[in-house]
Amino acid sequence: MAKKQKKLQKFSFKTNTAIPLADLVIETERMRMVSISERFAEDIFREFTADITRFMFPAPPDAIEDTLVFITSCKENIALGCEVVLIATDRVQGDFLGCVGLHGHDDSRKPELGLWFKQTVHGLGLGREAICALMKWAESTLAIDAFRYPVDRANIPSRKIPESLGGIIVSEGYSETMDPDRVLDELLFEIPLQK
Repeated sequence: MAKKQKKLQKFSFKTNTAIPLADLVIETERMRMVSISERFAEDIFREFTADITRFMFPAPPDAIEDTLVFITSCKENIALGCEVVLIATDRVQGDFLGCVGLHGHDDSRKPELGLWFKQTVHGLGLGREAICALMKWAESTLAIDAFRYPVDRANIPSRKIPESLGGIIVSEGYSETMDPDRVLDELLFEIPLQK
């Protein structure tokens, strides 16, 4: 039942020329998503709470230093070309909203999507908007066949995202988390390309 360690695989680009993922900016109707950096450390530390992580593998950070370690790890993987981690901000006000990612776990041709948004903006459809924008970018830029989207069975709002995009469940099972008292009842969706 242990959470298996997923090996990161480098993305392949359609043009065979890697683009600098650290400079990536994706805009939507309501958001501006930019590559993760230390300037968001306080926001991430404050908003990545126990309530947010109850359906996720990680636990909330104990100290800001934990958040900085996470940011450094993300930046290293971005530089290696095996993941994209973006911070979503309000397009008008610039306020921090959450985090969205694309990870080359196990098979970079079926990258894994992930996201979390701060509690105060739940229910506004921002998660689906962010995922759709990231998928659109990935489909036009990366050599991929589909997307993977892991979600806890009980996380109905998050499950609606892959379901609304034609995702089908390809595996299910229990996974341990960083919190020894919490186990995920995980569904893994595969979402077809949207073109």
